[in-house]
Amino acid sequence: MKRKGIIAKGLAGVLAISMLLTGCGGKSGKDNKDMKDLVYKSEKLSCTDDMKGDISNFTVAGDKIYVYTTEWVPGPGNTEDAEAEEEAYEAKDQEETADGDAAVAATEDAVVDGDEQSDSTDGTNAISEEGEEKPVDDAEATDGADAEIGDTTDATDDVPDDYYGTTNQYFYTCKADGSDLQEIQMDVEKNDNNWLNYFAATEDGMLYMLYSGYDEKSEQSTYLIKILDAGGSQTGEVNLNGILDENDYVQAMRLDKDGNIYLMGDQSVYVLDKDGNKIAQIKADTANNSWMMAMARTGDGQIVVAMNGQDGMKVQTVDLAKKAMGESYDIAVSGYGSSNSALIDGADYSFYYNDGSSLYGYDMQSKQSKEILNWISSNINTSYVGDTRALKGGQFITNYSDYSSEDGADNGLYIFTKVDPSEVADKVTITYAGLYVDDAIKSAAVKFNKSQDKYQIMVKDYSTYDDAATQMNNDLLAGEIPDIIDLSGISAEKYISKGMLLDLYTLMDKDSDIKKDDFIENVLQVMETDGKLYHISPTFGVNVLIGKTSDIGGRDKFTVQDLIDLEQSKGNDAKAFYMRSNTSVLNMICTANYEDYIDWNTGKCSFNSDEFVKLLEYANTYPKDEDINWDEDYESLPTQIRSGKVILADIYSLGMEEIELYNAMFEDDISFIGYPSDKSAGASASMNMDLGIYAKSKNVDGAWAFLKTFLTKDYICKGANNYYSGFPLRKDALEYQIKRYSATEKYTDEYGNEIEPYQSSWGYDDLDVEIGPLSEDQVNKLREVIASVDHLYVYNDDVMTIISDETGAYFSGQKSAKEVADIVQNRVSNYVNENR
Repeated sequence: MKRKGIIAKGLAGVLAISMLLTGCGGKSGKDNKDMKDLVYKSEKLSCTDDMKGDISNFTVAGDKIYVYTTEWVPGPGNTEDAEAEEEAYEAKDQEETADGDAAVAATEDAVVDGDEQSDSTDGTNAISEEGEEKPVDDAEATDGADAEIGDTTDATDDVPDDYYGTTNQYFYTCKADGSDLQEIQMDVEKNDNNWLNYFAATEDGMLYMLYSGYDEKSEQSTYLIKILDAGGSQTGEVNLNGILDENDYVQAMRLDKDGNIYLMGDQSVYVLDKDGNKIAQIKADTANNSWMMAMARTGDGQIVVAMNGQDGMKVQTVDLAKKAMGESYDIAVSGYGSSNSALIDGADYSFYYNDGSSLYGYDMQSKQSKEILNWISSNINTSYVGDTRALKGGQFITNYSDYSSEDGADNGLYIFTKVDPSEVADKVTITYAGLYVDDAIKSAAVKFNKSQDKYQIMVKDYSTYDDAATQMNNDLLAGEIPDIIDLSGISAEKYISKGMLLDLYTLMDKDSDIKKDDFIENVLQVMETDGKLYHISPTFGVNVLIGKTSDIGGRDKFTVQDLIDLEQSKGNDAKAFYMRSNTSVLNMICTANYEDYIDWNTGKCSFNSDEFVKLLEYANTYPKDEDINWDEDYESLPTQIRSGKVILADIYSLGMEEIELYNAMFEDDISFIGYPSDKSAGASASMNMDLGIYAKSKNVDGAWAFLKTFLTKDYICKGANNYYSGFPLRKDALEYQIKRYSATEKYTDEYGNEIEPYQSSWGYDDLDVEIGPLSEDQVNKLREVIASVDHLYVYNDDVMTIISDETGAYFSGQKSAKEVADIVQNRVSNYVNENR
């Protein structure tokens, strides 16, 4: 046993406490003193290393932490000796049952299915299936999965419940400083079909455990609360099936100051007294389409709920006296992650909340928020922050789970303690802002911050705003501009035309690590504007049409008329696209060829062209959205391609391994071609991570130091980062990936990874394909389609809204295609020139 000390090692060694000096180029920079106030250090509670299993959830009551853990233990059906064990079960079954042969045959099928490996492995990320614990992705479904649906119930009855494995459940307590770890032996029936979802504790040690399960006889979900004393002995039980609305799902559980039990459903809070008797069901404002997201107990013992409705995000009290929702507070609680990290029980404040970038304390009396902790500045990736609890005195405990670390998984309970601002080193703040800042960015920011003694990245994530794009756009245009702008999901053109972005070539020219020649020339060129590079993406998607070579191969141009001619040549009502409506066909082609219609440099638009009119007329050969009956009309894409009803497959962000899937789907040699355009037959590229630097940033060198980390070969190819959609922009990274996917023999890459020949099972509707290493011909086709990229795929929500608004009149027969084209031309031209 390890020593049960007070505090163990810190997260990445007490987190290199470092922070900020100057603000960013715009008005969004915080005062250095204020920023230093937001830095916390985190240290792992040593007691968690001595707990069995993985932490599922925890709570704090008084000076104690209560922790629930689970541990999957594979059975004989999930071991290397599974086949021998299976034969033993078969022999026993044959001896003891008259109809043993039939039972054994069915049992064998089920056992083999349970022992399969994951359908996808490339040698670096092989994952063994662990019985019922591992969910099966739809795209990876195999014949083995189908076999489980068969009528094998009677045959498998003789297989022990723990044959494939079992889940052990444990319950622990320790003090808030991590000392005095004790396991509680709970006097409750342990059943793999009943799971402890939530629990709450009183300061005197009473436990209220909410279990969910599934009754196979009634085919209904079950909920019950088991009440235990401080020693773990059960003193009561409450069946909730007559209390909860049918099909409601309990998402959170709390106790108020009087010991009443609160259960949060989707749109109701159910309140029981301490003995489990129902007091009230308090519903959300359904007229406002309000949905409950998180629940917390305030510092004085009230209950509050975070809700999202038509009028945005808010937190409301639960007024038990009136049996109704009470006072409302407009607060932007994070809409993703653990509900127990989004809204946190009160301690020094009424309650706390998380907006994805920082943790705030809220005082209900003054209705004021205060930013308390900045996650990235404290070297914490919020993607890994789970349940969080506050302690009196300003500390926080969180269940932190990081499986991405190159040093291995880092999981457990961590305690956060405020760092004295005088101990925080001065650094230059580099701000990074985006509509949605994903895990890769946050991890890179934390890694960068730990490695730097000059710069510190601060992340602003707009995803918690009700209208993130509008809020971010308003901030940018108002001058609240970060040093690094993540343009993913927003239109870069308006910012480029206003001169807000820096030409990155001016930085590459002075950099010894990153050069223009490092990147695929034609793809880099489509990211340029008049020879200048205002934004760049480390990876890109190729958006293209796939068809039989006999239909689309060898074309230099592919116009709307060519598409019409191709359909007519097939006869029998063949259509180019699968299950598309008139609006979706129009949107798809307009977005893929956005640059055909709008030139942001000149403000010129071309929607009144003959080509756009013809596109409208072609789109109108498809049904309206409301006329598509997916239940009656549905027939899979592979089936319709084989029967000749559909000619092409439209692909957003082609994957390196997908070429073999589409070879099998078309049952013929395939070719790639761009979406219909009167300019070319080239493919379009989408920017997966669209990054730019503010032209007037005071910290250009620091911004470039961080941005360029995403442009290195190591970032693209090393570790977890080599799993992404599309292709790398770097030439050497592309060659690395091609070698990896085409290897026919095992090899060790430059990073020490053992790479095995690629093997995967892909499913597309009713088509299942075994994917192996790429052939030389397939590699050549991929090179050809990448070389064909000659323009960007751009989605401008404002432009597409105008097109959708106006073209409805044509699709409904109220106006001609030419009339609508002229209206679109006028409106989009005005929009572009107003925003240039």
